[in-house]
Amino acid sequence: ELLNEKGFNITESVMKQGLQAAIWPGRFQVVNTNPVFIIDGAHNAEGAKVLRKALDDYFPDRRKIIIFGVLKDKDYKSMIEEVIPVAHQVITVTPSTERGMPAEELAILVKPYCKNVLINDTIEDAIRTSLRLSSSNDVICAFGSLYYIGEINRFFKNRNA
Repeated sequence: ELLNEKGFNITESVMKQGLQAAIWPGRFQVVNTNPVFIIDGAHNAEGAKVLRKALDDYFPDRRKIIIFGVLKDKDYKSMIEEVIPVAHQVITVTPSTERGMPAEELAILVKPYCKNVLINDTIEDAIRTSLRLSSSNDVICAFGSLYYIGEINRFFKNRNA
């Protein structure tokens, strides 16, 4: 619409086509289909709210395994309160940055919202653990920090190459 105001001629159907074809890596991105494995860079309260709604809307009756890692300076309490209650299992990880909250501390904070909590030392261990624990009907969702979402994406690209 702004481009049209600047003199470009972009029809509504072309706008719709562009939006439908748009890809936003790391935002509710499916990186595996059996089981469904989603990565989402949701790292604040609003992102967590949107993620929770998407999980509820698209996978209402499926068991959810959540991989969760977060930075210490983020509003992780809101993220936990919003998403973790839908989890059957949570696997905590430490993002690879000095700002990363240790997985052990995160597990303590998550426990009141989900009793099934595991701590993994590496992102790859968390991926392998989640796949081992899941059935084909389950949904695995990794969220909380863009720092490790890219690592998960690379894992699946290398695995499927």
